[in-house]
This record gives sequence, structure tokens and C-alpha cells, in this order.
Amino acid sequence: MKVTDIVCHILQCKVDKPFVSARGWVYGTRSSCVVEISTDQGITGWGECYGPSAVAKTFVETQFKARVVGKDPFDVEAIWEDLYNRIKDYGTTGMAISAISGIDIALWDIMGRAVNKPVHKLIGGAYRTEVIPYATGLYFIDMNRLVEEAVEEALEFKNDGFRAIKMKIGLGDLKLDARRVGAVRKAVGPDVKLAVDANHCFSVPNAIKLGRMLEEHDILWFEEPISPEDHDGYIEVTRALDMAVAGGENDFTRWGFRDVIARKAMDIVQPDLCAAGGFSECRKIATLASAFGVECVPHA
Repeated sequence: MKVTDIVCHILQCKVDKPFVSARGWVYGTRSSCVVEISTDQGITGWGECYGPSAVAKTFVETQFKARVVGKDPFDVEAIWEDLYNRIKDYGTTGMAISAISGIDIALWDIMGRAVNKPVHKLIGGAYRTEVIPYATGLYFIDMNRLVEEAVEEALEFKNDGFRAIKMKIGLGDLKLDARRVGAVRKAVGPDVKLAVDANHCFSVPNAIKLGRMLEEHDILWFEEPISPEDHDGYIEVTRALDMAVAGGENDFTRWGFRDVIARKAMDIVQPDLCAAGGFSECRKIATLASAFGVECVPHA
């Protein structure tokens, strides 16, 4: 089997209600770069790239496509290493790796379709047959009703059957964050798991201060409290709090996670399949985490 073509599709849509992230950025649309890989046996695989879709498309089409066409999809590890070595001088993190991720996911999809098996069978089998999904949301929409709207959305998730929720915090007002989290916890009750996500908006002192304010609310994890580059800061925050600290959605490849995991800079690492290198690389990251006793939860 040989790869015959790679096509990138940019999907974009407006959101029902524009929202504000933890760092104060307004989002009115969401987009995604979906990678379609065709083969000479009529089997097509699909993957996705994290991050700005137009940038991912450019990387796939100008840097990687010619190196993948003509290759056997079952040589996925060799293809991954070839693509990584191609951009090692300028792209060991960020969008270059996101582009490789989309290609890698599509190649694994092709392999699964070729043997009529799901990917989890190809990588060694499933450890469980069920997982608990969590709903991500509770962004900042109506600045005059930030507490009330968080409670309303959380209750909608609960009524839809979710038993775990990840809510956004940030914008710099620690007391407001504490009020929102406290109100959501009270509304959903003790049986719903509740995580918070700051999208790396806090300084180390403020992350510790807010984390201590939230500890009474039985938080599942505190995600990306500080800048992803600050490994020493992560160690400080992790050691200071009596709750799990998570991060890693903005780290890339086994080398990007190596220092974080070896130093146990966080309790939970969260590689994003569409960003950190696809199935091929995230398997290695998970194995590395296992060797150091660090929990690994894929980013969502």
C-alpha cells in the first residue's frame, strides 16, 4: 500500500455566542485543519491538527506532503522520524508538530481500516471499556453575570448526564474565580467531578493563592495554572497545593515532556493527540510518564 495524496480541509464555523478565554481573548469562530490521506488501495485516513488551521495546512502541504506521498502507511514510525528530522532546525515545537500530528493520526487510521481493527487494538489493546467523559465550558460570556451563567451552564451539563465538568477561570480576579467555582460546586453537588482550567494566565504567586482558595471545593485538577515554559514555577505550584496540578497541552513530543515528567513538575501531564505528535508520539509520552509514576490524561 502506498500513499497517493494528502489534502487538507479547513473547517470553520461561528460559535453561537462569542466567549472570552481565561486570558481575555474573544472567540467568535472556531476552525480546524482536517488531514485526508488517500492510498492506492482506496483506503482513506483522517487526522486533525491542533492550532491555527491555515498554518497547519501550510506546513502539511509545503513541508511534509512530498515526503509522505509514495510511502507505506504501515511505516508510520519511520515516516514520523523523517518528518521530524526534516524540520528539526526550525520546528521542534508548535505548529510544525501539530501538522505532523494530523498526518500521523491519519496514517494510523489507514492502518486500522486496512486490517479492520480500531487503533487501540493496533497499539496493544484497551485497558477499559468505558471512560467518564467531562464537559468543557463555563467560559466568560456575559461580564455582568459571570457567576450566574457559570452555574446555569454547569447545571445544563449535569442535566445532560455529565458527571465531570472542566470550567474556565482567569481574567485576573482571584476572588471572582473563587466565587464562580464555589457557586458551581454548590450547584452541581459533591458527586460531580470539577476541574478548573486557567489557560496559563496566572503568575506563580497568584496560582498558589487561588489554588489554596479553591482547595475546599474538592477540585479534580488545576489545569495550566502558569506559563508552560516555566517548569520551575510548575514545581513550586505543584508542591504548594493540596490538589492535582495538570498541564502539557502546550508541550510537544517526548523531548518536550521529558523534563516535566522526570522532575515531576506536575501531577498530571496532558499531551494533546493533535498537537504533541499524534498516536506515535503520545504513546511514547505516556510510557515515559508511566516510568516516572506521573498520571497521563490526554488533553480535551
